[in-house]
Amino acid sequence: MKVIEISGLTKRFGGLVAVDQVDIHVNGNEIAGLIGPNGSGKTTLFNCVTGLYPSDGGKILFKGDEISGLPSYKIVQKGLGRTFQLARVFKELTLYQNMISAQKHLEENFLKTPMKRCDPQVCDHIDYWLEFVGLIPLKDELAGEVSYGQQKLLEFAMGLVPEPELILLDEPTSGVNPIMIEKIMSLIRKLHDQGKTMFIIEHNMKVVMNLCERVYVLDYGKKICEGTPAEVQRDEKVIEAYFGY
Repeated sequence: MKVIEISGLTKRFGGLVAVDQVDIHVNGNEIAGLIGPNGSGKTTLFNCVTGLYPSDGGKILFKGDEISGLPSYKIVQKGLGRTFQLARVFKELTLYQNMISAQKHLEENFLKTPMKRCDPQVCDHIDYWLEFVGLIPLKDELAGEVSYGQQKLLEFAMGLVPEPELILLDEPTSGVNPIMIEKIMSLIRKLHDQGKTMFIIEHNMKVVMNLCERVYVLDYGKKICEGTPAEVQRDEKVIEAYFGY
């Protein structure tokens, strides 16, 4: 079953067509990848899917329902979560308070809601995901005082609080050391074993080759290839886009 189906997606910034009539789908309990050179439209596509940018054409169906044009909090409520290339956490809040903010993001007026401790059931839920990523011992530390890799793990855990059915991961291993890369890959595998569906933007081809079942390639906003990681690596259009020959 297709969890998300994107057809003819287009996004323009003035005269620049950042995403050009792209067709993509991700199946249930699949890890799909999205790769391409810098500036190829990958993050812009994620931003359109998650409601940060309005699209200029095409349709986005999530579990059969159109989500094009919905505000981001409603898309989260429907079961679609994401992370960002650069970790987005509230550095002046503790890790635990960041997790509470992720829960409150499900509410329409979450920015106006006072930051208070959650009820016991929600607290247990937050503890589960902090334990999952290995951050329970640091839960009372300020997010700005832990390492960048730990901030990436925190954002990862925050994205899991709403129990999304599809998780969009924008370069989950960027900016971290090899040990943290292996840890993040292990967490993604564990989520997959739990039945989660993931769509990953990634420049690290080792990550793509080891995790993804299918891969899409964008170049100048257009989809130029799709297939298994091995098929994509051999594709002449992909080689030309990356290496110029």
